[in-house]
Parts: sequence; C-alpha cells; structure tokens
Amino acid sequence: MMTGIIVANTILKLSFDEQNLVTPMKLQKLVYCTYKKHLKEYGEKLFLEPFMKWKYGPVLESVYNAYKLYGPNPITGYCQDINGQVTVLNMSTPSKARESIVDTWIKYRNYSAWELSKLTHGENTAWSKSTFDLNDEDIYNEPDF
Repeated sequence: MMTGIIVANTILKLSFDEQNLVTPMKLQKLVYCTYKKHLKEYGEKLFLEPFMKWKYGPVLESVYNAYKLYGPNPITGYCQDINGQVTVLNMSTPSKARESIVDTWIKYRNYSAWELSKLTHGENTAWSKSTFDLNDEDIYNEPDF
C-alpha cells in the first residue's frame, strides 16, 4: 500500500539524486501536488491519509512528524520505519504512482517552498474550502497551477 511517507521518501530520492535539496515545507507541497496530479489523472487516491488544513497550506501529519526536526532547513535523510528500513518507490518499474511523482518533481522542483505554499492555499483551492481535512472532490476540482 502506498503511503504519504513512501511518496515523500521517493521525492527525496529524486532531490538527493539531483542535489536539489528540499525543506519540510517544500516536501509537503510536493507531496500534495503529486496527490492532486494522481487524483486528477487517474481518478484514484494515491494514498489514504487525508491532508489537513494548516496555516501555509495542506499538510500530511505523518510527513510533518517525520521531517519536523529539520525545521526550515533542507532535508538530508529519509524517514525510516520502526525497523530502520527506508521505503522508496522502485523508479525503474513503470507505474502510475511513479509517473505522478516524477512528473510533479519535474514541474515543481525549482519552485521555492513559499511559491508552492501560495499555489496550494490560494483562492478556489481545496485548502480554501476546508475547515480541517481537505476533501478529495475539492482537490479534484481545484484549478491547475
């Protein structure tokens, strides 16, 4: 089962491979954009955990908790499970999830965390319509950015 942490770790692998490190805030926005792309393109959830409405846009609590120790600094390591294992999507095997992650990375890798934050919590976004958890229907109907 795909999780937000697996998506985050896979985005981090791409960032490490390119030496284009991301902060926790930017990672949150990249995970959100990946989820949104996947939902719109394939009509299915990428993972089950809902996004929460926080001050600077949508947040997955699991990803927040995994990387909050970095604060505003670039992330330099992966989230490990309780056995010390790191799970990253196999990038050599074609899949819808891989396509969503890679396409989102290519499109947004050079955006700053603040630029992505402005996109994800602007007018007519799922974030702007939510009171707590973001609704998949609102995410699906959100304008492209």
